[in-house]
Amino acid sequence: MGSRDDQPLRHGPTSSAWRAVSGEPDGLAYWEISQAIFGFCRWRVAALVSILGVLWQRDARL
Repeated sequence: MGSRDDQPLRHGPTSSAWRAVSGEPDGLAYWEISQAIFGFCRWRVAALVSILGVLWQRDARL
């Protein structure tokens, strides 16, 4: 999977051409979707952790 990690997320004709060459149309599409989902989840988890940290510090001061 190291070779796919080096590939930037591509959209459009370049992406479809690279998929045809790589021979993994479904695998690469799934990888791109999972990267987008994990990126979004990582942002939400970071926001949730920061909010919980602020609330925990506020409760500790009371």
